[in-house]
Amino acid sequence: MTQEYKKAVQNNISSEDNFELEFEYIAYDLYSGIKENLISKIRKITTDLGRPSLAGPINTIVYELAVNGMKALYKKAFFSYLIQDIGWGDISYKDWLGIFKAEIDSNKAINFSRVCREHNLTLKISGKKNNENLRFEVVNDGHLSDIEKKRLISLVKKSKTLNSFYDLIGDEDSPENDSNEEEQSGLGIPLIIMTLRGLGLSLANFHVVLKKKTTTSRLDIPLDLFHGTKGQSIKIYKENHNESAILQNIYKKLGYSLIEFNLNGEIQSITGPILDRLNIPESEIDSFPVAIKAKFFEDIFSGPFSIKSVNQFENYRISIPFKDNSDDIMFNVSGILENSNTVHTLWQAVNIAGKKKGALSEGSVIENVHLQKLISPYIPEMILDKARQSIRMGKNTLPNEVKDVTIFFGDLIGFTTASESLAHDKVIDLLNIAMGTVVHSVEQHQGNIDKFMGDGIMVIFLEPLSAVIAAIEIQNNFFQLNEFREASGQMPINIRIGINSGSVILGSVGTKKRMDWTALGDVVNTASRIEKSSEKNAVLISEETYERIKDQVTFTEKIKRKVKGKAEEITLYYINSVSFVSKDRNITLSLQEEELE
Repeated sequence: MTQEYKKAVQNNISSEDNFELEFEYIAYDLYSGIKENLISKIRKITTDLGRPSLAGPINTIVYELAVNGMKALYKKAFFSYLIQDIGWGDISYKDWLGIFKAEIDSNKAINFSRVCREHNLTLKISGKKNNENLRFEVVNDGHLSDIEKKRLISLVKKSKTLNSFYDLIGDEDSPENDSNEEEQSGLGIPLIIMTLRGLGLSLANFHVVLKKKTTTSRLDIPLDLFHGTKGQSIKIYKENHNESAILQNIYKKLGYSLIEFNLNGEIQSITGPILDRLNIPESEIDSFPVAIKAKFFEDIFSGPFSIKSVNQFENYRISIPFKDNSDDIMFNVSGILENSNTVHTLWQAVNIAGKKKGALSEGSVIENVHLQKLISPYIPEMILDKARQSIRMGKNTLPNEVKDVTIFFGDLIGFTTASESLAHDKVIDLLNIAMGTVVHSVEQHQGNIDKFMGDGIMVIFLEPLSAVIAAIEIQNNFFQLNEFREASGQMPINIRIGINSGSVILGSVGTKKRMDWTALGDVVNTASRIEKSSEKNAVLISEETYERIKDQVTFTEKIKRKVKGKAEEITLYYINSVSFVSKDRNITLSLQEEELE
């Protein structure tokens, strides 16, 4: 490996001058907009080169390299400026690694980011291009541990013979993964290796260059990859023996099985590897129908959308246990009514449950689409977006991250008292009217609803200006709503609003069976306290929020408040108006005020 590293360094020196810089970021963390900027730059480059579809996999590799580089940087900061400073320089690598992980879990790397800034330990992410290659580099001021070097070499060797991503990361349930003896491989390097393979590239396009004080990870992508096959005509296969041979080859390679039923749901014949997959010997073939769940027979052969009525079905998922019940396999099943008495079904194994339990739900796709439509309004859009990003990055959990955001709290005033005189259904109607008014403005201004809390709401905004615009708009809408309600002899509805800005931890809270991905930290707690200090028909914001948008807002009052959890009083501002640009128009939005009689 040493010779390979030396060769990579020499190649780097000889060819560096030929590259033209496309972008470069200097980072101390990966939560200050770097991730969004990175994918934006990569998307622009791939679009300009004519293959925008390559943006996703390239970003996957580059971002994983950045994550790994940042971990190495934080380890250096931790050992050089924290462990050694307190006189623990002789502590074993295993022991201080445990402390390092505990610090990550408890403070989400905020302290490491601070130390890196203080000592100018950086991560540099760049994109370059010459006449032959598009090059992405991640350079960090840290270095690989001996364990990490060993792991990298092992993964590179394994990748030459294995074809499965899961073979590279190993079985998550295996006993060795419970060991704390050394760092586990994680998803980073295996994900990079398999994504390279998916792009049609090899490890020859990926280099790790070790120097005395820095580590450079480099990805070279030939520009030929972006040229595609323009002008190539598309062939249309006619029905002939060649098509049949192609289909048979596909069935064999993908392990499809064909099962023939009669209209009563009784199996007539089986071809393909399904029995072998389930460890059922041919002598015990009669045990196979028993293993198929009754719901399958009800849905396909006797339900309202049975095969007799619709003549065909597609993408029905069903889990079948192994003969010894040690595990099960999920199958995707499609079928047609061939004649009046025969149903031909195609079975494809799509998920080995022992590897990734819960990855897919059972039943028909139509049923699951309806289920998704039913439950999706109950899941915050931010969580759905983050889940999609995680899936595209090869992750199976939502990541914990630190992000600079603006937190908005709103709480209905006097709603509990008002609801005491109303029927139960009227209480829900009133709450929906009020929250509907809030949600409309929140969504109009790119807010992410974190949660509803009885008659309150918590929203996360990426931009403080958007939060204040939404807040003033909400109060004005409540003002107009109350004019109508009072004219109709109804009790007015009012809302308090408090806003705060700063770095929060976005992470998972709960248990494996019930999780919540939410914002945590002092910024969130303070926003809640600010809302409690606010008044009706008002927008109260923190000094942190005000400083970010002070050139675009006016305030009526500046106050000091002592709030729970703060040793000193905090400065707050009652905002009166906000100015912004929308669709090339300059707009000023002011709070409506009650007329004095």
